[in-house]
Amino acid sequence: MSEAELIKTVRGLDQSGPGENGEKLVNLWRCLTASADSHFHAAEQSCLRWLLKSMNGSTRSAETLRRYPMTWRLLDCVFQRIPLFSLAKSLADRKFVAVLQQALKDVSHCQDDHTTATSSKRKRSPPATFALESLTTRDGCAESGQAIFTSLRTLTRRIGDTTTTSSHDKVGAEHLASLFASPASEAATLAAPLLRICDVLLESGSFAEATGSEDWIDVVASLWHLHLQGEDDATEVARHLFGPASAVVVKVEGLAEKGDMSIPNTIRDRWSSGLRTFMHRTLILPARSTFLSHQNVDVITKALARAELDSGAPATNTTVTAPALYLLASTATQVLIERGVRRGNSEWMKRVFQAAEASIHEREDRASVMNVMLKQARESKVPVSANDLRVVCRQYALQDGETDWKLVANLTQCEPDVFQGSAAGTELLKEICERSVAPEAEQHYDAVLQVIDAIVKGFRNARTFSTFLRLWFEQLVAVEGKKSRQRSPWTSIGRGKSPILAGTSWVEDSCSVSEVNEMLDWIDSLKPQPESLCLWLNAVSQGIHSDVYKDALGQKIFNVILKVPHSNTDISALKWRVVSKAVACAPISQRADNMALIKGDLKKILKKRSLNTAETFEAFKCCCRLWVAFSPDGDQDELLADLIGDFDDGLGSREELKAQSLDFVIPDGETDNDFSSEHALPLYVAWCLQGSTRFSRLFFNRKSELPLAVSTLLNRADDSKSTIGHLWQTLLDNEHCINETKLAGMSVDRTIDAFTASQKNGNWPDGTGNIWLRSIATVPLDALSRAQRERVMLALVTAGTSPKTAKKISLDSWKAMFSLSAKLMSRSTFYEGMAFQHLLDMANYVVPSVNQSPAEALSELVERFSAMATATIQRVAEHVEKRSAQYLEEAAVFVKQCEEAFKEDKSQRIPALHLTLLKTLSKLLWETKSLHHYDLTASLPANATTALKEGVLRVIQGWASEKKLFSSPQTDMDLGLFAAVDAADVAKDLPELSKIKSTSLHKLEERSAKAMEAGDVRGWRVQTLLQRFVPMELQKPRPATFHNIQGKGREAVLRQYVVSIVKAMPTAVKMMYLESLLGEYLGGCHTDGQLIAIHYVVGQLIEATDLQISPGEYDLAQGHSDLTRALATSCTAVNSVYICRTLCQLLENKPQAMTQWNVEVLLGTIASLSSDKITGVSPPPFIWMCKLVEVVIKKHRLRLEGHYHILLSVLQALLRNLIDEQPSTPAAEGPSQETKAGAFARLVTLVCEPTAGAVSRAQPHSALDSATDAAKRSAGRHMYLVLMQYVKLQLESHVSRGVREALEPAMNSIFDITPPEGRKILNDAMDASGRAVLREMFKRYTRFGKWTGV
Repeated sequence: MSEAELIKTVRGLDQSGPGENGEKLVNLWRCLTASADSHFHAAEQSCLRWLLKSMNGSTRSAETLRRYPMTWRLLDCVFQRIPLFSLAKSLADRKFVAVLQQALKDVSHCQDDHTTATSSKRKRSPPATFALESLTTRDGCAESGQAIFTSLRTLTRRIGDTTTTSSHDKVGAEHLASLFASPASEAATLAAPLLRICDVLLESGSFAEATGSEDWIDVVASLWHLHLQGEDDATEVARHLFGPASAVVVKVEGLAEKGDMSIPNTIRDRWSSGLRTFMHRTLILPARSTFLSHQNVDVITKALARAELDSGAPATNTTVTAPALYLLASTATQVLIERGVRRGNSEWMKRVFQAAEASIHEREDRASVMNVMLKQARESKVPVSANDLRVVCRQYALQDGETDWKLVANLTQCEPDVFQGSAAGTELLKEICERSVAPEAEQHYDAVLQVIDAIVKGFRNARTFSTFLRLWFEQLVAVEGKKSRQRSPWTSIGRGKSPILAGTSWVEDSCSVSEVNEMLDWIDSLKPQPESLCLWLNAVSQGIHSDVYKDALGQKIFNVILKVPHSNTDISALKWRVVSKAVACAPISQRADNMALIKGDLKKILKKRSLNTAETFEAFKCCCRLWVAFSPDGDQDELLADLIGDFDDGLGSREELKAQSLDFVIPDGETDNDFSSEHALPLYVAWCLQGSTRFSRLFFNRKSELPLAVSTLLNRADDSKSTIGHLWQTLLDNEHCINETKLAGMSVDRTIDAFTASQKNGNWPDGTGNIWLRSIATVPLDALSRAQRERVMLALVTAGTSPKTAKKISLDSWKAMFSLSAKLMSRSTFYEGMAFQHLLDMANYVVPSVNQSPAEALSELVERFSAMATATIQRVAEHVEKRSAQYLEEAAVFVKQCEEAFKEDKSQRIPALHLTLLKTLSKLLWETKSLHHYDLTASLPANATTALKEGVLRVIQGWASEKKLFSSPQTDMDLGLFAAVDAADVAKDLPELSKIKSTSLHKLEERSAKAMEAGDVRGWRVQTLLQRFVPMELQKPRPATFHNIQGKGREAVLRQYVVSIVKAMPTAVKMMYLESLLGEYLGGCHTDGQLIAIHYVVGQLIEATDLQISPGEYDLAQGHSDLTRALATSCTAVNSVYICRTLCQLLENKPQAMTQWNVEVLLGTIASLSSDKITGVSPPPFIWMCKLVEVVIKKHRLRLEGHYHILLSVLQALLRNLIDEQPSTPAAEGPSQETKAGAFARLVTLVCEPTAGAVSRAQPHSALDSATDAAKRSAGRHMYLVLMQYVKLQLESHVSRGVREALEPAMNSIFDITPPEGRKILNDAMDASGRAVLREMFKRYTRFGKWTGV
C-alpha cells in the first residue's frame, strides 16, 4: 500500500507541484519513510528527476525550492536508495552540479547581515517555512545549509565506500565522482559557498538545530579532493577559498579580540582540526614548496589580497585573514617539524610574516592585528626576522610619542635578539630603555617586565651579559632620579619573587670573574648612587654561589658598597645585606679590617633600636649573619655578640614592640623579604628562628634565654594561638636548636607545660590543644628524655581514659594521640599508674566519638591503635618485674573475659579494637621466648590466639549475614572488619568458616566485588579476608585484574589483598599467575593496581628457592620482556615508574635469569623513550631511565661487549634528553636538572671505570691483563662519541654551569680512557667552535681531572 501511495504521490508532483506551503513535499517525505523497506527505486528516481528539474532555473519558485530544507532531505533520502550507477546517470542528466552551485550561492548569502547573539542559552529558532522571505534569513540559511551538508555527506560517503563488491556499483561510484571532477576554478564554486555556510552557522548560533554539523569541514574537503588536480590549484584556493575559510578559522580558533562566540567544543575541535588539515594540504604546503623552489610567496600574497576584496564575505578582511594565515602557516610548520622536516622552515615563516605584515601595514588597527600574530608566534615558537620586528616596533609600537607596551612585550618575547647584532637594534634598545623609566610605563608594569626579561635573554644569547649589567645599572640610576621609582620594573629585578635573575648562581651562569670585576671597577669610578648601587650589588651578591667567585669578588663588593652613605630609605637598607654577604666571602685575613670599617655604623643603628625601620632590621640581620659566619673560631664573634646582646637588652622597654599586631603569618624559609613596619615583630621572630639557622642556639648559649622578640611573642600566646603554635613548631624544627641539650630541654618542657595546661580547658582538645599535640609529635625522639616522655604519656592517657573528655576528642585527634603514644612507647617509658586497663578504656571510648567517619579514616585509626598497643605491650614484655607482672595479669583477665563472652553467646561480637589487643598479645607473647617460663604467661598466648580466631570468625559471619553493610555503613562493623584484616596473619586459619553456607560466601564475594569497583576500601578488606581464609570456596579464587588505587593508603590495601591471594600458592603456580597478570595488562588493563600486583608477585618469585622452569615454559626472562613491552606503551608516568621498579628488581636480584635479548630490548626501548620516538606514550622520569641503564651496566656488563652501539645510542639519547627536555629549574616536587646530570654522569663513569666484579670472567684474558683494563680499552674505542655529542649540545643549547659541573667528572673519565687516535678523531670531526669547546674541556681535564700520581 505504501509503495503504491509513493508512486501516486510522485506522479502527482508534475501536476500539482510542491504545493502552496510545501505540503506536497511533506507528504512525499512521509511516503518515502513509509516505504523504506522497498527493493524498488523507480519512484525514488522519478522523485529525484522532478526535484532537480524544478530546482533548476532563476524563477522565484525554483529559488524557494532550492532553499527549502525539506527538498534536500528528500534528496538525501533518495541518494541512499538509488543504486550508484542509476544515481550517477540521473544526476548527470539533470545537471545536478549546476543546481548545487546555484543552491549554494543562494544559501551562502543572507538578507540580514547583523550578528545574532550566540549565547549558550539561545532559544531554539522556529523551523523555516516554505516562503522565500523566511528562507533568506540567517537562521533559514543555516537550516538550509544543514540539510545540504547532510545530503552531500551521504553522497560523498557512497562515492568513497570501499566495502562495495559489485562491479556495477564501482563503475557507478566512479561516474558519480566524475561529476565533481572539474578544474579547481569550477570546484571552488562549490567549496567556497560551503565554507561561507559554515560561517553562517557560526554567526547564527543555531548549533542545536544543526545536527551532524561536526562533519561539515570533512564534507568540504571530500568534495574538493574529487576535482582535477592542476598546477594552479594553490592559486585558486588562495583566490576563492581562503577568504571564507579564514572567517571560520578566526571564530573557531578564538583569534578575534572581541565578540567571542559560544561554540560547542565538539564543533570547535573538529572544525579546527579539519580546517587546518584542509588548508595545509591545499594552500600552505604547496605555497611552501613554491617558496623553497622559486623563493616567492605570490600565493600567500594573493590569498591576503583577494580575501580583503572578497565582497561575498563582508566579515572577511585582513583583521581576520592575516592572523588566520599566520596561524595556519605556523601549525603546518609544527607538523613538519614533528615529522622531522626542518629544512627551510625558518626562512619560510619569516617570509610569511613579512607578507602578513605588508597586508596590514596601512590599516588603522594594525597594532591590534599584529598583537594577535605575535602572540601566535610566541606560543608556537616560530622564528620571526629580527629586522622585521625592529620595523614593527618602530612603526607600530613607538609612534606619536606613545608606547604600545603589550606589542613590544610580544615581539621581544618572540625574538629576544631583536636588540642584538646591529646598530639599529642598539638604537631601538636605547629608546625602549628611555621610555621604560617614564612615569607612563608604570601603568604597564607587567608588560614592561616581560620586555626586560626578553632583554636579559638577548644578552645571554649573545654572551655579552656584562653589557646588560652595565645597562641595568644605568637604568637604575635613571629610575633613581624619578619621583615614582618604587613602581619601576627595573627595581624588582633580582628581588623577592621576580623570575628575572632568580636563583643563587645566575651571575656564575652568565659572566666570568673578570667581567664582574671590570663592572665593579667601572661602578667604583662613578659618582655613588645610593639606591641604584644597593639594588644592583644586592642582586649580584645573591647570584654568587661558588667559592671561586666568592673569593675573587667578596672584598671588591665590600669596598664598593662602603661608598653608600647613610639613608633612611628601604632600598638603601639593602646595603647591610650586601655587607653581610661580602664580609662573609672576603678572605679571613681581612675580616678584622672590614669589621673595623662597619662596626661604628652598626652600633649607631642598633643603638637607636628603631624597630619600625628597614635599616635597623637589615643591620640586625647583618650582625646575625656575620656572627653565625665567624663562629666559633672567629676573632670578631665577641664584638658581634655584644652588639646583638645590647640590642636585645634594650628591646624590653620599646612600646612599639608590645603594640605589634600578631595577625601576620610568620613567613617560611629564608626571610629576605622586604621589610614591613606593620609586621615588624613577626619579621624579627622569623629571622631569629628561620633566616639564620644557628642564631638561636648561639644566643641561648651566651645568655641562657631566647631573643626578646621571640620571648615577647611567647608571653603573648593568648593573643594568637596559631602564631604561638607556628613559633614553637619552627623552633623545634630547627636541628641546631634541637641538638643543643639545654635549649632543646627548655623548649620541650615549655611545650609540654602548655600541652598539660591546655587540658584544664573544659573544651579540650580545642585548637590550642591540637597545636601543642602536633608540636610535641614533631620533636625527635632522641630529644625527649624519659621523664618528658612519661609526662606526655600520662597526659595522653588521662585524656583518653576520661569518659567526659574522650567523647569530645575528634577522629584526627585520636589518630594523633595514638601515633604520639606509639612513638613515645618505643623507648622505655613507664608512666605513673601504667595499666592494661588504659588500652581497654581507649579502645572502648574511641568508637562513639568516631561514629559516621569515612572508612579510610577508620582503617588508619586501627593501624595507629595497633602500633600503640604493640609498642606498649612490647615495653612491658621486655623485662618481667612487679609492674609488668601486674600488667600481664590484667591482660590475662581480659583474654579470659573475651573467651567467656564468646561461650555465653554464639552470636556475640566483642568491640572491634579488642581484636587488635588480642592480636598484639598473641603475637608479642609468642615471640618473647623469655615469658614462656612463667606460669602467668605460659598459656596466655594460646588463649589469646583462640579468642582472636573466634573474634575474626564472628566478624566474617556478621558481614556474610548482614547484606546492607556496604550501602548503610555501621562504624562498629567497619572497625571490626579492619581489625580482623589486621589480625589475619596471627589467626592463620579458620576451619570453622566451612560451616558458613557457600551461597552466603558467594553473595558476600559479589557484594564486595561491586564495592571494590566503586572504590570502597571495605570491599578490598572483605576480599582480603575471603582470599586469606576460604580461597577455594570463592567463584574467582585467583583474580587476574586489579582496579586503579584511589585515595591515600590504598597501595598498602592492595598489597595486602595480593598477599592474601599469593601467599599459599606454590612457586610454579605463582609463575603462571604472573603470566596471566602481564597478559591482562598488555591486553588493556592499564591500571596501577595491576602493576603493583605484578611487582609483588615478581618479588615473591625472586625470593623463591624452589624455582624450576622447564624449557618452553613461561619464565622470568619472558616476564621481563613483557614488562619492557609494557614500558614502551605506558600511558602515564605513574605506571612507567611501577614498571621501571619491577624491571630493576629483576635485573638486579635475578641477573642469571635474564638473556641477551632482555638487555638489548630494554636498552633500545629506553633510547626510543628518551628521544620521543614513541608517540602517545608517557616516558618514565629521567632518573628512573638512568637507574635501569645503571643496573644493566653493573650487573650485565659482559653482555655489552660487542654491542656498544646499543649502549651508545642510549647514552646519547639520554644526554640530549637531559639538556633539551629536562627543565633547568626543579619542579615543586622532583629532582633538579643538576641531580639528573649527576645520575647520567654516574652511568658514564660506570662504563669508563668498571668494577672488577662487573667485568670479571671465569677465564681471564691472560695473567698480565686484568679484566678491568680490557674493559676500559674496549670502552675507550667507543665512548668518545658521547663526548662529541656533549660538545655539540653545548653549541646548540644552553647548558647551565651546574649541569656542566655535574657532567665534568664523566667527561674526564672519557678523556682518561680515550686513546690518542680517538682524540684525533674527535678533533677532526668538529668545526672551529666545537674544537674551542673541546680545547677548554681538555684544559680543565689536564688541570683538575687527570690523575698524575703514582
